[in-house]
Amino acid sequence: MNEASGTGFIAAEKRASGELGVGFYSRYLSSVQGIFWMAPVLIFLIVTENFFANGFRWLVSLWVEGCTPSTCSPATGFEGRFRVFFTEVSPQRGLSFLSIFILFAVFYRAMTWTVVTGFLARGGRALHDKVVANLACVPVTFYDENPTGRIVRRFSGDYSNLLTEIPNYINDIFGCIAEIIWIFVLVALQAPLACISSLPCALVYMRIQFLFRPASREIQRLSKVLETPFWSLFTECVAGMQTIRSYGRVAEFQQRLKVLQTDYALAFLTQNRLTRWLNVRLKLTSELFGLVVTVFVIWALADGRMGVGVAGFLMSLSIGLDSTMQWLTRSFSMIESTMVSLERILEYRTLPVEHGSGSLMTRGSGSRSSGAEIVFENYSARYRPNLPPVLSNVSVTIPSGCRVGIIGRTGAGKSTLFQALYQMIQIDSGSIFVGGQPLDGMSLPEARSLFAIVPQEPHLFAGTLRHNLDRLGIHSDERLWQVLEAVRMAAFVRSMWPAGLDSPVLERGANISVGQRQLICFARALLLDAPIVLMDEPTASVDPETDAAIQSAVKELFTGKTILIIAHRLETVQDCQLVLMMDQGRTVAQGTPEQILPQWMPAAERESLLV
Repeated sequence: MNEASGTGFIAAEKRASGELGVGFYSRYLSSVQGIFWMAPVLIFLIVTENFFANGFRWLVSLWVEGCTPSTCSPATGFEGRFRVFFTEVSPQRGLSFLSIFILFAVFYRAMTWTVVTGFLARGGRALHDKVVANLACVPVTFYDENPTGRIVRRFSGDYSNLLTEIPNYINDIFGCIAEIIWIFVLVALQAPLACISSLPCALVYMRIQFLFRPASREIQRLSKVLETPFWSLFTECVAGMQTIRSYGRVAEFQQRLKVLQTDYALAFLTQNRLTRWLNVRLKLTSELFGLVVTVFVIWALADGRMGVGVAGFLMSLSIGLDSTMQWLTRSFSMIESTMVSLERILEYRTLPVEHGSGSLMTRGSGSRSSGAEIVFENYSARYRPNLPPVLSNVSVTIPSGCRVGIIGRTGAGKSTLFQALYQMIQIDSGSIFVGGQPLDGMSLPEARSLFAIVPQEPHLFAGTLRHNLDRLGIHSDERLWQVLEAVRMAAFVRSMWPAGLDSPVLERGANISVGQRQLICFARALLLDAPIVLMDEPTASVDPETDAAIQSAVKELFTGKTILIIAHRLETVQDCQLVLMMDQGRTVAQGTPEQILPQWMPAAERESLLV
């Protein structure tokens, strides 16, 4: 079960509780393609790998003990042949044989580790791709409710655990189980009476596991939940360092970071304390088994039933059981703790997606040469179910090919109107019709392809200029240069970027000025050739000369298009055919600029109302 998320603006991070069932592990294994036919091969590699490790100690014991008439006559058995071999060959040849055996064993172990972990890592990569595809279709409000650090941790720490840690732990678990089985089999063959202690030791071991694993699992879950707020705040502090310093809030943020770091450190130290508790009890359990084996070996040596080499071999096995049991228990607990990362990734695998979302490469059909009529019928919407409405009973008809200016104070709902057209907010009531068709009746790719937007804050992606202009890769170079000429960017690209359209663009367009980024966004809107163009004061970041050139280009290139402009300056709305005045999520007035501006914005207050 999961903890319920909070009702605040930032959703509380979910934290699962209880034991992870077998079905949970099967979900991970099922994501590894070909696991069912590859599983026998992986198990065979792990079992034989441990055979080589114990086989070396067994061969050394035969060499040390040598060959006696009772053990080598007749030398027909597998063990007898090796005893005769080590007795007859020179020490140099025996050492060479063991050296080759060691090299082969090391190579075999390296190959086994590479095959097992490499194959299991495919499951992590497959889940990663599915989560990325799912995140591309979640509602936009998801990114408002979840801090960036929380999402980044899913694709950094959690994904790293899924890709490297979990395959290693699975390899360790099966390796330790195989080694313990080998130890008990060999001890049972050579010293059967010593196996009497195996049953009580196994019961004690299971009891320790029963106590340790639930506590370790919950502490790991708690540490994961406590870790993400720290990284989220750290990321925010790095991004807003100048603002924090300018307002003199450094000490406050330092204190918040200290509190979050202390909480995470306490959970981390508690995990270490649990590990120490485990090691002490496993040490006692394994030493008890080793004591019984040692007593039996001493008795067998004194009675002449066992040679010195075999005795040393059995004692080395029992002594090595201690570290093997500790590593097995540690691997069991760590994989269960690390599976919390899988739990968190699977949570993002099942996130709700936007209604009607599909392939982002889909383009709408039909002619793009002319605009489209937009009709809002008693439209109301809110960002989240527990928040107040941001648009209330909006009813307006925007004729096809009309240039519309949208004005109002900050928070009046101007930008929210654009989000409603892109279906980014939750509808309460009413409908939106575009070209006579209900917008919510179309698939999202088709509906959103009807709009081209020029945002107030231009955003570019890391890549090339060509990718930022034509993200679908469907336009020719000639067409790309045409739109660059239209927005007065072609000469700059030719002079400053020798690579032309393939010139690199840094993340967020860091190597380009804000005004040039805005022009590239303009060119991108031109390339879309959508019937409806949305502009959020697109010339706010350019100089007056470029502004005039762009306004002229807009009139020429967007002829016949339906244009909606969020205006922050009087000059922007003076050339509009229709002006919408918004206040508190409602359209309080609409008409021509000559009708609206004098009525709602007296000369002394025009500038303040438009800011």
